[in-house]
Amino acid sequence: MVRDCVRSVEIWNAFVNPKDRALFFYMPIQEWIRWNLKRDITFSGVPWNFLFPIACMLIWEWRNKSTKESGFCIPKEPHRVILQQAKTHVQAWRSGGNIEQKIPSTIAWSKPCVGWVKLNVDGALCRRTNMAGCGGLIRNEKGEWLTGYMAKVGTATVIFSELWALFYGLKLAWESGWRKVELESDAKVIINQFKSGQVKSQPLHPICDSIRDLINQEWELSLKHIPREINKCADILAKHSLSSHMGFTILEQTTSFLLKEVSEDAEMMGGSGDPGD
Repeated sequence: MVRDCVRSVEIWNAFVNPKDRALFFYMPIQEWIRWNLKRDITFSGVPWNFLFPIACMLIWEWRNKSTKESGFCIPKEPHRVILQQAKTHVQAWRSGGNIEQKIPSTIAWSKPCVGWVKLNVDGALCRRTNMAGCGGLIRNEKGEWLTGYMAKVGTATVIFSELWALFYGLKLAWESGWRKVELESDAKVIINQFKSGQVKSQPLHPICDSIRDLINQEWELSLKHIPREINKCADILAKHSLSSHMGFTILEQTTSFLLKEVSEDAEMMGGSGDPGD
């Protein structure tokens, strides 16, 4: 709907060069998103990987309002509204620093600092059966796979699946011998509670005590929340865990269904400057 309905096509045609339209409109959706976020072009002075998500957001917002609010009308010149909002955001970014440095960090996985490893974890839940699972992977400063895991944990909730993801990931990292670890998860509430210490007085789950014990081991460990789109490798592992056997499985090599995503992350330039961010 964001790309292929008649009104969306009209909006995108205002931005997309005619020679690129065939590729733009017929590419598979996930590949389409990645391709657009990586494009190194500008439109009217606005970087495309900045304008594109704003366009998607507004098209989706207008579509929802037009179906739910009887009095709502899509702007007469929607492409101008999109461009103006994008320019406003660009100006806000520029007032705070270099836009070229800020934009990629919001959309791409970053490698760990030299001497550190990065652990990405995620949980998953089948809404139909309430069966939960989790997955994670550890990569080095070059973005290379070191190890990973999947675990099917049984009937649970979303938040419990995220807690199991955190526990198994920390346990694997510690027992594998790494002592400088950057952990990333898209479970914002959980990460914030463990960082602030609130979980001590408000335990979310019995496994929280074990997680806290792992966090307090003798190692350098940073906990960081990241957007879901950056955590795609862990997300894929977590979803695949739902169709795996019950229990915990260590993955010593990159799984075939994850080769492309791991390679794409490794190709991204740069790394996180401070593991404590």
